[in-house]
Amino acid sequence: MKHRKRGGLLAIVLILAGCVFLLNQIGVLAGSWASYLVPLALVGAGYFALNSGRTLLGLAVGGLGALLLLGKLASGLIVVLIAAALIGYGLSLLKKKRSA
Repeated sequence: MKHRKRGGLLAIVLILAGCVFLLNQIGVLAGSWASYLVPLALVGAGYFALNSGRTLLGLAVGGLGALLLLGKLASGLIVVLIAAALIGYGLSLLKKKRSA
């Protein structure tokens, strides 16, 4: 039962991350320095999770932060492709959860 709850949460996190990528790409999320705070905070949280022995959580949170930071630094096409992949995968997770 807990596995299904985590799958739904993961799906929502992936969809939100994809939406953040897209909103940033089209300029809705403005602010030059403030937009780097969330990715850096996620990378920091992942680092602390890794140090506390929570390897999977640390890799997931730190990896998401790294992807968001990469989105800030990479070209527009890469960001759109990553966003589409995250949204698509998140939607597929939700679809599988509802059919199960």
